[in-house]
Amino acid sequence: MKPWREVIVPHPDVLNGTFQQSEFAADLTAVRTGKATPEYGDAKAFYERTFITEGMGRLRC
Repeated sequence: MKPWREVIVPHPDVLNGTFQQSEFAADLTAVRTGKATPEYGDAKAFYERTFITEGMGRLRC
């Protein structure tokens, strides 16, 4: 099996060292109030960066 770094390319924030562990999980209050970072507040950006699991795929709004 190949190492993961040979299979995928990490997001730019991981590669350039600006990834913030504190932003790894969405602050739902910030999302609801419109104060979230674009990675969580913008639906298109969120889904472009997120691997949708089977459980997430079953969620309905």
